[in-house]
Formats: sequence, C-alpha cells, structure tokens
Amino acid sequence: RVLDYFAGGGYYSELLARTVGPGGSVIVYNNALYAKFAGEKLTQRFAGNRLANAKAVTLETDALQLEPNSLDGAMFVISYHDLYLPPKEAPAKPANIGEITKALFQAVKPGGVVLVVDHAANPGGDTINIASTLHRIDPKVVRDDFTKAGFTFDGESEALRNSTDDRSKMVFDPEVRGKTDQFIYRFRKPG
Repeated sequence: RVLDYFAGGGYYSELLARTVGPGGSVIVYNNALYAKFAGEKLTQRFAGNRLANAKAVTLETDALQLEPNSLDGAMFVISYHDLYLPPKEAPAKPANIGEITKALFQAVKPGGVVLVVDHAANPGGDTINIASTLHRIDPKVVRDDFTKAGFTFDGESEALRNSTDDRSKMVFDPEVRGKTDQFIYRFRKPG
C-alpha cells in the first residue's frame, strides 16, 4: 500500500499501481490546488477502471487521515517543496510540515520508506520564499524535516543531479526547464 503525495495527474501513481500489482493499492492524493492543476489528466487516467487498485483522494493537507502502520511507502515527486508554498486561495491554510511528516511517520509501517525527488535549491535562505519564487528546496531542509519526524536517512541517488543547473533560476525558466539539478532521497521508518 503506497501513497503518492501530491500526485497531480497521476503519472507516477499509474507506475506505482502497475508495480504493486492487483494485490497492492495506491492512494493518489491531491489537495484542491493540485486537483485543479491535474484537471482532466487524472480523470482520463482512471477512465475505464484502468487503475482498479488505485484510489484518488482530494483533501486539504490537514484533513488527510492515514491509519497508523498502514503504508508500505510514500513518495513525493517534484512536489515536496509545495508544502512550503503560502496558500493562494481560500480556504487553504499553510501546511504544518512537522504535523505532515509526523503523520507520515505514524502511517508508514516499520521498515517502510518515503521517497522524495525534488528540484535542488542553493543551501540556506528562506524556504518559503525559495519554494514560492523558484519552486525549489534545499535538500538539507527535506532531510531535516524527515529525520525530525523519526525517519532515518536511508540513501540517495545521483541519477538526476546536474551540476550545471543555475539554482538561482525558477524551474520553469526556459534556460533550466527540464534540466534542473534534482535530488532523490530515501527515508526509512526504523523497525
């Protein structure tokens, strides 16, 4: 049982659904803003019962309820930084990062993992400002958030790193779009 956190149009959710197979399940989670961004993509992805082992859930982050020890894993793909975005539309409220990572810690089974892939920001600076202006996040912030919640840092991959990325540019800038420096971190719940 896996959670795709801020799944958007569900591209990775579909890959997860195929990976876990008919005996597994995927929670395809979006908040209202992500659901609006996903638009018809998610509806089309679920058309014709294509993803019978996946369930789309749209709730604000403070309303997402996860049963303790119910997940084998969770993932954020290019979306963790969005937890730091200030709300742009009512009735959205700022995310409480500590509560979110703690809820994930409680929901993941002992030995389970959380994968985070995101656009790397330069070290330091105001995380909220960087997330809202550049759509990036300092990898250290992510690592600190998860270890504070109780997860152990369990590894990383350099597969998406790009040392030539100008991290001072917004990820949608034509000069860097599709070529940003991205980190891949894995966190594990002890046990």
